[in-house]
Amino acid sequence: MKFVIFGIGGIGGTLGSFLTLNGEDVTLIARGAHLEKIRCDGLKVTSDLKGELRVPVKACTAEEYDDKADVVILCIKSYALDGAIAFLKKACTPDTIVLHVLNGIGIGDLIASKFDDAHILDGAIFMTGFIKEPGHTVQLGQMNRLVFGPRPNDDVDMKKLKQIEEKLISSGINAELKEDPRFETFNKFRGFGTFASVGTFYDVNAEQLRNDEQKMATYRKVAREIHTLAEANGVGVANYDVENDVKGVFNMPAEMTSSFYKDMKAGKISEIETVLYEPMRMAKQLGVEMPEFEKIARHFGFEE
Repeated sequence: MKFVIFGIGGIGGTLGSFLTLNGEDVTLIARGAHLEKIRCDGLKVTSDLKGELRVPVKACTAEEYDDKADVVILCIKSYALDGAIAFLKKACTPDTIVLHVLNGIGIGDLIASKFDDAHILDGAIFMTGFIKEPGHTVQLGQMNRLVFGPRPNDDVDMKKLKQIEEKLISSGINAELKEDPRFETFNKFRGFGTFASVGTFYDVNAEQLRNDEQKMATYRKVAREIHTLAEANGVGVANYDVENDVKGVFNMPAEMTSSFYKDMKAGKISEIETVLYEPMRMAKQLGVEMPEFEKIARHFGFEE
């Protein structure tokens, strides 16, 4: 089974190195100085799960890849999707499994709207990582969970997905195959999306957020609204209690901000489409009222 990891940041580097060490056929898609260092010295991975690693790996640019993949795992930011779509068009067959671990909801449908000549899954990864320097990625902590599964009405071979799950598990990734992974994608987005949107709107870190009652009131409202959107999709949490989400804010390091906040603050390209705009479009389509979330989305340019 030929794996391709598209995007070798902290998450892609961890998945690619762990799979390679398990004897899987893996190609990493990277670019620039990061790629050149990987080609020369292998991929260096500092991992709280597996220690210090130096992994000889196959690596190339998207343009150089000239094979057909059995599995493509997209480990990118959503603003890089267009480049990933161009790669999928040349690297996939109708039987290829495409698994994304992007932040947001409805990402699988978004990808499929641009490319549907393969099996496009939905997924969510619970892991922290980053690029320390070219050729060196870091994986932090013991959080290690990858949930994935088919989108509705996909006739994908579940036995093949089970094989992928088994290969990930034997590589050291706590993978879980779900018949409907949307519960997990919404669950992750309720945490990430609420913190990202509210923190960016108020221009605050975790400590500043939790120490301000007005800002935390907004946080609670947005979290509840995202849960209502999940319910409208049939994947709400039973007996949902927003205070469980609030506890997460109080457990964050004081200076913590989201990657979305950092990109927006620096004026960089951001995941605004999938963090703010796509959820609002979904809400409008389903007739779900999200007044607090919509206020934030419109503040950052959302238009119907």
